[in-house]
Amino acid sequence: NWESSMFGAWISQILLSEVLRVPATVETGKGAGGCSFYDLHNNFSYPNKVYNWEAVQKAHDVVDTDEECSHVMPEVWAGQKKKWKDAQEAGYAEAPDGNDMIGKTGWYVPKFTIDKDPSVGSVIGLRGKENQHKLAKLFKRPATWQQYCDDISSTGCAQRDDIAERAPESEDEGGFFFKEGLYTGHFRYTEKNNCTLNPDTCTGLMVEPSNLLEDMYLESSEGTLEPYGSFSWAHQVQIWHAANATRSDVLFEWWVPDWLPQVFDDGDGAFHRVTLEQPTQVCTRNRVNNEDRCSADHLVRVGKPEGSCDYEANVLKKVISASLKESTYSVPVAGRSGAYDLVKSVSVSDLAMLDILKAWRGIGVDTWGYDPREVVCSWVADNFDELRRHIPDGYPRVFSRGSQYQKLYLVAAKIMGSLATSTVFMTATLVFHFRTRRVMRYAQVNFLGLILFGFLLVSIAAITYAAEPSKASCITRHWMTMLGFTFGMVPLVVKVHALNKIMRISRKMKKVQLDKRKLYATVGFVVLLVTSYLVAWTVVDPPSPRVEMLLSEENGYIVHLSRECASDLPTWHIVAMCWQIILLVCATVLAFQARDVRQEFNESKSLAIMDYSHFLFAGSTPPDVVACTMSFLLSFDSLFAVSIYFGPKIMTVVRKPHESSSTIERGSSIMGISLGILGGSSGLSQSRTPSTAPPILLTSAGRAGVICRFCGQSQASGISGGQKTTGNSFASSKYNSSRGSSRNCGVSSVGSNSDASGGPRELPLESEEALSKGAAPSGDARHQRKVMFRDDTVGEDDSVLEGRHGPSRKHTTA
Repeated sequence: NWESSMFGAWISQILLSEVLRVPATVETGKGAGGCSFYDLHNNFSYPNKVYNWEAVQKAHDVVDTDEECSHVMPEVWAGQKKKWKDAQEAGYAEAPDGNDMIGKTGWYVPKFTIDKDPSVGSVIGLRGKENQHKLAKLFKRPATWQQYCDDISSTGCAQRDDIAERAPESEDEGGFFFKEGLYTGHFRYTEKNNCTLNPDTCTGLMVEPSNLLEDMYLESSEGTLEPYGSFSWAHQVQIWHAANATRSDVLFEWWVPDWLPQVFDDGDGAFHRVTLEQPTQVCTRNRVNNEDRCSADHLVRVGKPEGSCDYEANVLKKVISASLKESTYSVPVAGRSGAYDLVKSVSVSDLAMLDILKAWRGIGVDTWGYDPREVVCSWVADNFDELRRHIPDGYPRVFSRGSQYQKLYLVAAKIMGSLATSTVFMTATLVFHFRTRRVMRYAQVNFLGLILFGFLLVSIAAITYAAEPSKASCITRHWMTMLGFTFGMVPLVVKVHALNKIMRISRKMKKVQLDKRKLYATVGFVVLLVTSYLVAWTVVDPPSPRVEMLLSEENGYIVHLSRECASDLPTWHIVAMCWQIILLVCATVLAFQARDVRQEFNESKSLAIMDYSHFLFAGSTPPDVVACTMSFLLSFDSLFAVSIYFGPKIMTVVRKPHESSSTIERGSSIMGISLGILGGSSGLSQSRTPSTAPPILLTSAGRAGVICRFCGQSQASGISGGQKTTGNSFASSKYNSSRGSSRNCGVSSVGSNSDASGGPRELPLESEEALSKGAAPSGDARHQRKVMFRDDTVGEDDSVLEGRHGPSRKHTTA
């Protein structure tokens, strides 16, 4: 029933709703009626509980509820100290803060009573036997309207008189002590005031006293509230009005800030505080508490003599639910409400509150409806500069609602994505056009197609990132990105892994068996897993447009609203990013393992550079990156990857437009991985190290060739014209050194491997038939390996072929 608390709540509600734009309501308790500042019917219902601690606990325990709950109690007096300590220990309330008001409780008499008898202005004039008759005579008992009509009025209020205009029309009216214009009130002597009849027990009346001393002849048991005859707050207000209307003396216990003292502040009915004994800690500890004031024992209600002293001034508190801070600071800064910081900071001094209360009662138009709202609103407007200091920095927020996808940089991102897409198409066209060239065949045209398809998807994803998010585009961008990196990296990883396996096993002179179908099956299996994951993502928690708020760095109060694609669970996107990182790590490891493979077939350099570009443009991208940045990154990723991997191959074809597909020149920069054993139309090379044998190459013409140990040049010889090899396997063995251990095959006395123009010359090998019969090699083949070819598998035979330079182990297909 403290209007100061209600007005303080209204001030906070206005600042929250109109400045911070945070919806706020005023809780008055279930069934108590509305009391919001913005109530459509201007209701001004008092709460049905003075301190609703249950509502504070409910606000902490639940998020949404129809039950009464409250995040803030704006005014809490010191009598609730035990309650707020219990709330802190239970964890549902913060430690209370001061609300900038000082609360004072004391004894008051009207000013005209002090003018009549100044002695009652001090406890000295109220204590002792010598003051008993004075108190009994001075402070008479108030009579209700019905009591006046029944016991005092000669006509039973059937006729109007100076006190009552009429008889009460209802039971409620009959209980009034004052009714403006109808009943002015009446104070009477009763037997309790008659010191002639009761010289030892006569007393005066004090309205709602506490801590009465035994030697104070005052009593309070004339009220209508059961069981002890207390006076309600409304009746106390009526009694003060009646005392002023009839100039009757009255003694009250009252408090400030409150509106009632302000109503009579300017007249002789003003509240005059009685000076009591100074409060001490001993007195405060022995003061009657709230529970004892309702005891059935009169002595318990009065209290101990040690507790009879004046009230100390109290710094009024405000109690805030612990959940308010937790829920506020769990939100990112851009979307965070300033409500908690405002209600924790906002305060109104007791002097300012007294002015508000006085202005409210001075209007007199609609006291319990429009008037209080008019006064509070006017006070907020007049003192807004002072209230502004309670508004948190960076508030109120200003929302920039313009579409972020019409900006120039996003148009540039779309253009860049289109350029990347066009580049991939052009590269695919060139690869198809030069598909019969050696550099393309070594790199496996089918695998190149898969890689290009992957980067085509990545380029399309770049365009979708720069477009306005929709449900379809959100799903598309994630599918394109994840499948694009899978198609772009997995075939390359599988191919390099196959090359490393061949090189590792061939150094040990062991059988090598690979099936091209298994390599394609590996790629297909990985793509199937990724597709399954994307299907599950789309069905269970599909990405959809979400509004993302970004706080401006230049102006900390401007919030940019941008639509972003997101799922409810960030785990989906984290898994997708982890998959890309796994691909890049695997590719990096394989590139390192393939660093010693001969340059014609070595892709470690281009693979490593492309991995670096992926780490730069894809792997380092955070999940919440803005769409424009993501679009540019994907576009640059596609452009760099295509340029790094396909650029050298196309340049090789352009620089050597008439190259022979059946020979390999020393030092040629063919960045391809030969999988000739798989396709039957490409060559394969082993790393050139002193401890390993020179490689055997199977070319499209069905010829076998070797790389010279000393000069590193290729030598090839066709198998007899009618023979045909499928080339799905290869074999190699130790070979016989050339005569004289010549380090320069080009000047060998046996024969040169160069023609007159200085280019590589094909040297014939014996036919498979001749070799199988054990025929001696021809002179031109002294420098060459003895080889037999068949389909599918590679094996060893322990038989020995005798060459001109001694025995050598025969390696032939099983």
